[in-house]
Amino acid sequence: MLLGDILSEIERASLTGNAAALLDDLVLLAHVNDAAARQGIDAESYVVAAVRGFEREVSGDDWTTLISAMTAGSNPGSICIKRMFEWAAAKDNARLSR
Repeated sequence: MLLGDILSEIERASLTGNAAALLDDLVLLAHVNDAAARQGIDAESYVVAAVRGFEREVSGDDWTTLISAMTAGSNPGSICIKRMFEWAAAKDNARLSR
């Protein structure tokens, strides 16, 4: 699956309120729910914000790292969402700890 296909799938899922359902890792879903609750939003909105924020704000090196991880892994879509969430969570944690 190509990166563009994965991002399109996330965007389509967000339009129907199913982006959080793309998370196939229950521990990750729990972390998303916790992060969303800290922001005062639902998990769906948090996933969409994480993906869009990643798309807008990361460096070329971050994209290269993401693509390398996706290529090396067995489930590129899951890796993509997980990396984008981890980036968003780290950014949120840094902002909240100030």
